[in-house]
Amino acid sequence: SGDSGGDLDLTVTGYCDVTGTLALNTSTVSVAALRTNSGAAVTQDATGTLALATGSNFGGSEGATYAWRNTDGTSDINLGGTLTNTGGSYFEPRTAPDYASVVNNVVWDNTAYWVGKMTFGGTLVVNVHKGMQTYNGSKDCIVNGDVTLNGQLQALGNNVNNMTFKSLTINNTGTYEATSGTTTVDQGSTYVLRNLGTYTHNSGTLKVARSSASGTRFLELGSAAIHKLVIDGSATNAAVAFVGVVNCANDLEVTNGQFQAYGGSGDVTIDGDVTVSNSSVFRTQTNQLAAGGVNATLGSLTINSGATYNATPLTTTITAETASHAWKNDGGTFTHNSGKVKIFDADGTVMGSTSVKETTFYDLEMSLFANTMTCSFFDADGSNAVTILNNLDITKGEMEFSTASDTITIHGLTKITSNGAFSDNAAHDTNKIIHNGLVTNEGTYNINDNTTVKMNGGIRNLGTITVK
Repeated sequence: SGDSGGDLDLTVTGYCDVTGTLALNTSTVSVAALRTNSGAAVTQDATGTLALATGSNFGGSEGATYAWRNTDGTSDINLGGTLTNTGGSYFEPRTAPDYASVVNNVVWDNTAYWVGKMTFGGTLVVNVHKGMQTYNGSKDCIVNGDVTLNGQLQALGNNVNNMTFKSLTINNTGTYEATSGTTTVDQGSTYVLRNLGTYTHNSGTLKVARSSASGTRFLELGSAAIHKLVIDGSATNAAVAFVGVVNCANDLEVTNGQFQAYGGSGDVTIDGDVTVSNSSVFRTQTNQLAAGGVNATLGSLTINSGATYNATPLTTTITAETASHAWKNDGGTFTHNSGKVKIFDADGTVMGSTSVKETTFYDLEMSLFANTMTCSFFDADGSNAVTILNNLDITKGEMEFSTASDTITIHGLTKITSNGAFSDNAAHDTNKIIHNGLVTNEGTYNINDNTTVKMNGGIRNLGTITVK
């Protein structure tokens, strides 16, 4: 018809039912719906586009309307360009490796259910006011490229356990209803996840699994809480910097990688346990902020062998415990950066009496729920010494030391309020407790009979000194 060559565009207002070979090449093609039957072969070049415009029940042969119905899992189907889903109630591509079809980029311009497990080799975009939804026939979804949500992606479903994306961007009109299993994000060019819209965690896990340690990638969770966060990349030096605040309703596990503050970071609140393992680093300190870091509130903290907590120069608050420890350094590294650690129990339901395993603090405050509750301290490195380089505040509760022969040194001020008690067990060896600053006692200071306590800065006693 006068065309000198090349691929022509094609628009079919009805459905396309394929049993033979359909070569789309680089054409712009639109059909009402696509059904690929046994033996079908459909190919598309990287620059080609295919729009599934309205959906169809294929002349009443299907019980519902489909954008794409692939009934043969061994078909030779390779859509290397962009597929746009605009109509129909169901989308069933039967992609490799579970079946055989290959799909690259997908634009979801429809509100419809996906069928089975899907793997896309390229990107996924869900348009504004549209929804990618689950039902009992929906299974896991893997997108090897970037996912952009301007509409809704609902991943909560009875048979959806894992959602895997190269990166996830939730724009201001976008919503991600997470699986109750695990959502994994990998790399992205800048962000592994950027939430400017709505992220509903549904008690699921968000896992950042960087496949490369090159450069720093950013994680922006927004103001809403996620459930559990896992940093587990290919290397312990794979850096993930958090943007804005971090709110976790459950645990944070830094298993493989660096989870760190930077100039755009806000405060960190983890209601559950924080565990840093292997040679990984959790860092709430940064020279990019004028304050030197961000405040961190953690349920409990465990620093496993080889791991590091590089602390904020502001305050790290511990609000709960795990395995009878509010804080446990089990062969790792704690870098205090002249910051404060506060052991704080607000209601007595998640901590009670507890233990702290650490060798050196800068500033330390202990405030338990009741003045009869105890916090027992012991060293983490076998040095038989616990050192507080600056001030100690016992606001509420009883501070004790688990090993009588340990040397306890407080270089700065010691303040014991009316609800506090120092050395509750009063069984320490002589000359092993050393105060180099002034001791102000408004509560109870316990001393073992025949034990010498060094108060090199003096004592101002407004409370009780009890010799046991």
